[in-house]
Amino acid sequence: MRKMRVAVAGVALASLLAFAPPAVAKRTSNTTTATNVQKNTRVKRSTVTTQSVNTNANANANTNNGSTVAIIPGSCDSLTDGDTLGCMFSGNIDTSTSGNSSYLLAQGAYNAAFDPDITLSPLASFDSAGTSNGIALTLNAAMNGGSFTLAPGVDLLYYAVKSGNNFFLYQFTGSTTFSTDGLQMGNNTNPPALSHIIFFGDIAGGVPEPATWAMLLLGLGMVGSSMRRRNKRNLVRQLA
Repeated sequence: MRKMRVAVAGVALASLLAFAPPAVAKRTSNTTTATNVQKNTRVKRSTVTTQSVNTNANANANTNNGSTVAIIPGSCDSLTDGDTLGCMFSGNIDTSTSGNSSYLLAQGAYNAAFDPDITLSPLASFDSAGTSNGIALTLNAAMNGGSFTLAPGVDLLYYAVKSGNNFFLYQFTGSTTFSTDGLQMGNNTNPPALSHIIFFGDIAGGVPEPATWAMLLLGLGMVGSSMRRRNKRNLVRQLA
């Protein structure tokens, strides 16, 4: 009798185990589902990041009057980190505040891609050797580079070197030499001829022109002469 009870209990236990829900399998299934959700979430985040990068890349092009000034991908370095590497742009640049070559287009394209922002304030523009606004420019024989000097009070911050279809914008770090190297087109390895160079920055109180210096010296001379005459008159009166 005792053996029959044990047998019946065994059969009942086996039946319960056969129809019990597979808890372990469900946990595994839930873990797999969670993993898939995480993977899908990562893919979506990656997609959003890619779209954001593409949007920023499109924002780096500034269009005005049908012409585009844009950063050339892979050829732009920060202009606030203190090194001599520049930022390369397609298009043209000049000192006008409007039009399809305005320096403001380059400023806008750069500021859309980098922090902190920069501000370009034109000081002088050259397409040949000369002097303007406290900046004296000399060119080499090949016309693809040269050097410049700055008068006291000239605070040079940036300068742009233009040749062919592109131009470089550089941060001024103290070096007063420049070249068009890097602006070659096609298979040409020699630096191309300079189209023009533009300097950006500030002038503390302005740099006097030669005529202004002459007037200043003349005025000082007249003041000195007047003081000498006054001193002579005072001396004559004291002696009298």
